[in-house]
Amino acid sequence: MRRKYLWIGVLGLAIISALSCTEAQQPSSERQPRDLLAPSPFQPQPSPVGRAKGLGYFGKLQRPDGGVSTEISIGVGFDGKETEIPSLVPTLNKDEIDYLLTSKLNSDMWKTPTGKIIVGKAVEHAKKRMAEGKSPFAEEGEQYQQPSQVAEPSKPRACIIDIDGTIANDQQRRALSINPDGSRNWRKYFDPELVKKDKPILKSREVLRWVEQKGVKIFYVSSRESTILEATKWWLKTHNFPQGEVYHRKPFGRSLEYKIDTVRTIQKSYDVIFGVGDREGDITAYQTCGIAAIKVKESSEEDWVRVKNEIAKLIK
Repeated sequence: MRRKYLWIGVLGLAIISALSCTEAQQPSSERQPRDLLAPSPFQPQPSPVGRAKGLGYFGKLQRPDGGVSTEISIGVGFDGKETEIPSLVPTLNKDEIDYLLTSKLNSDMWKTPTGKIIVGKAVEHAKKRMAEGKSPFAEEGEQYQQPSQVAEPSKPRACIIDIDGTIANDQQRRALSINPDGSRNWRKYFDPELVKKDKPILKSREVLRWVEQKGVKIFYVSSRESTILEATKWWLKTHNFPQGEVYHRKPFGRSLEYKIDTVRTIQKSYDVIFGVGDREGDITAYQTCGIAAIKVKESSEEDWVRVKNEIAKLIK
């Protein structure tokens, strides 16, 4: 069986090699090669020397077309090196496993919100195993229950919402915090009194109220410094945003690491479905944690219409 690889972006890494199509097998002894066409401008890359296929983490899973899948490998970049990992990993829920088994096996399957979540989970699972000195692939005796027996997540649903530029228009505060040399005066930018004067993005409030009505708990996770936490809570209450826990980073803390750590902490108690933010750092943090990442245009009212449509696909 021949394989082709595509290059796709995953989790904020510069350019990561990706999709090895699949080990889907035909019901007869004759296997059909599946060659994917890479979207422009990327070209298919030959697979490195292949490894013998194992049973994967769930054994042989039946596909609707009569074939079976065990691993559905993808290629990702770790430290600049292409590494083959399975996408059928034990951290997936039943719906995600069903998605892999019923989707047409081509590059488009990874472009959907569910596909992106699966890639994120596969990468995190592989990183954890490799850090422990293990192969990202299942070894003998590591098989789990069949997907039909995998329990649905019992945790309550939740989402992560950024604040500055996402639900709060901070453009005036940004303008007032510029030094004469053009640098940012962060002390002034994080002035509690200026924070209280931020204008709310009204469409975001409307959408978040709708999200709350759908039974999804909201967590406001911002890279604002913790020194203005009370000012943020005052602002959210004053502008009638839905109630939710508010997280700010410690002064001088690294924004990306803080967001990743915070989301992972929340994930211990909640099934975090998606995150919304206006910065690439937000998107990288969400994808690293394996949740759907929705980027909204900075301080935009209109773009929240699109964001709502994206959210609707995730919380049916």
